Amino acid sequence: MRRGSQPPYYYVLINLPVYEFLPALGAVFAAGLGLSRWWRGRAPADAPADVPADETAVSDAPRPFPALLFMGYWSVMALGAFSVAGEKMPWLTTHISLPLILVAGWAIGQLIDGTDWAHFRQRRAWLVAVLLPVTLLALVAVFGALLGNNPPFRGSELSQLQATSAFISALVVAGIGLVSLYRLVEPLGWGNVIRLAGLWAVALLALFTARAAFIATFINYDLANEFLVYAHGARGVKTVLAQIEDISVRVEDGLGLKVAYDDEIAWPMTWYFRNFTNQAYFGSQPTRDALDAPVVVAGAKNWTRVETLLGDRYYQFEYIRMVWPMQDYFPRTDEPILGRVVGALSDPQMRQALINIWWNRDYTLYGQLTNQNFDLAQWPLADRMRLYVRKDVAAQIWSYGVGPAEVSVQPELPAYPAPRLAAADLVFGQPGAGEGQFDAPRGVAVGPDGSLYVADSRNNRIQKFTADGVFVRAWGQLGLVDDGTGTQGGFFNEPWGVAVGPDGSVYVADLWNHRIQKFTADGQFIRMWGRFAQDGAYDSFYGPRAIAVDGEGRLYVADTGNDRVVVFDSDGNGLAVIGASGFEAGYLDEPVGLAVSADGSELYVADTWNQRVQRYRRDQIGEYVADGAWTISAWYGQSLENKPYLALDEAGRVLVTDPEGYRVLVFDRDGQYLDGWGDAGSDNSTFAILSGLAVDAAGRPIVVDSGNFRVMRFPALEP
Repeated sequence: MRRGSQPPYYYVLINLPVYEFLPALGAVFAAGLGLSRWWRGRAPADAPADVPADETAVSDAPRPFPALLFMGYWSVMALGAFSVAGEKMPWLTTHISLPLILVAGWAIGQLIDGTDWAHFRQRRAWLVAVLLPVTLLALVAVFGALLGNNPPFRGSELSQLQATSAFISALVVAGIGLVSLYRLVEPLGWGNVIRLAGLWAVALLALFTARAAFIATFINYDLANEFLVYAHGARGVKTVLAQIEDISVRVEDGLGLKVAYDDEIAWPMTWYFRNFTNQAYFGSQPTRDALDAPVVVAGAKNWTRVETLLGDRYYQFEYIRMVWPMQDYFPRTDEPILGRVVGALSDPQMRQALINIWWNRDYTLYGQLTNQNFDLAQWPLADRMRLYVRKDVAAQIWSYGVGPAEVSVQPELPAYPAPRLAAADLVFGQPGAGEGQFDAPRGVAVGPDGSLYVADSRNNRIQKFTADGVFVRAWGQLGLVDDGTGTQGGFFNEPWGVAVGPDGSVYVADLWNHRIQKFTADGQFIRMWGRFAQDGAYDSFYGPRAIAVDGEGRLYVADTGNDRVVVFDSDGNGLAVIGASGFEAGYLDEPVGLAVSADGSELYVADTWNQRVQRYRRDQIGEYVADGAWTISAWYGQSLENKPYLALDEAGRVLVTDPEGYRVLVFDRDGQYLDGWGDAGSDNSTFAILSGLAVDAAGRPIVVDSGNFRVMRFPALEP
């Protein structure tokens, strides 16, 4: 899985010598050696030394194939090609290493053939053969002690004394070995001893490589701490498969269990589910029918939608699906690459941390130095998945649940029957920034003349349409109060709410500019008020979203971040504050949708994170008193998109959107469920992400299907 074009600098450091560094040096060496031998081979062997090669008659004898030059060319070009392409998969080093393996075999053969073994036997050089590896290992220990994070002669603590003792011991052994070799080498010849030392070095490197290969293949093969594999399935994949197989065998006496899964975990689960005869792939659009399965598996991007539809009917288990190795080797803009490498190698602690990773794949010290957690169970570079097991199935095989108790499971979401599918009689809009196009449309409002106003949030504008969805005009553009580009009227930073007063004035909740703007019906700016603050003042907002206007011109603003609703007159003068942060009656947590009766006597608020609709009554002195509430079996997630809107029709029914449940719910004024419609999809009876909601003069619901970039009008509800 490609991760950009940055060269893997730290990756080279912590994988010496097994993967990258030696193949790179070997490629250059092989190319140079091959070129040198090829160049020397251009002149005949008997040509005079003082005669240039190009002035010597070229032999007609066929030349041998320049194998070394070819192998070097192969390795260098592979290394260069993958570097230019930005590829750094560990397995790609095979293309560099394969020719080098052949070159290494040839080089080892040269060493063996060039050694006078008879001379060794005659001189009884077995002592040299023993001393060489011991001396090499002692030298490695000496330099390891000097380069580690606990060098010798640094103090009198036990660990420091042990480090000093180990260094002195290694130094003594290395010194004795070097002196002994020097005294023994004369009768054997320096050339023979150097060749023998080279063979021992190759043997030690072979042991190191075999150790790394064994660990990667048989110990760390499924773990994120192994750099051999760049992106791969984690052990959670096998765990989930084993559990589903066990459930299927125990429930279906085979692999006939229905298993629903999404696009996020399709790799690699499509392969693992190949033997399940009743697998159900629902991609990125979960529906109630698709999720009607004893077992569901979903990736992180779809958790909110899936869990909204599953409700509390399922047990939930989370696992790591896929992991990547630590990627701190990526270049950073705040520090030059060379400075990072030099700094890492010059710092004893960091140097030791890199050695620990290279030798044992131990990230403990590195994590402490960089304030990161590399615990395998909480690996930072991972994709996760969740396994959902229906509670009645878990009760049948109670080791997967809480016990062999009776579990009541409803066929749909709790409290509501399956919503019907109602076909819209008007649909308009498509993705884009042109006239009549939308990017994340939010609120919708109906004017006195039937005109429709839509808050086109990410296009930072308001669009006006006729009652039949014909584009009339648009106004607004991006402007931020924070940087001074949006201090004037008509500039927006994601408008979410729109409402129309009885005189036709249009009010807009300018979300991230934390203010309300007022316009004429044709988009002419009138006034604005509000600022970002949490000091309790009327005009102190933190992300105002939905707004509503009653028949007397009072404006109600859902000050979402401040957990309250603020009431203003038509000129922006504060009249009342409703609610405060909390979960008791009358208190609010993330209020969004608002619906108010024509006379302003009743206000309904979507108390989103308390999962309820609250009703407030306006008394004779203008105070708003909590007057009942009912729980909503929806709004389970707390994502940015899961912001419900409300509307009231002439019959006093409260319409509620379930954004990530793909449906509209209808209640009477006391919270009794009456009706509902919708499902996941993109035809004229289904939705993606629901947002704004309004009811026109004919009682027809107007729904903003934000996920499908459109507005939909449905027939009036039955009396």
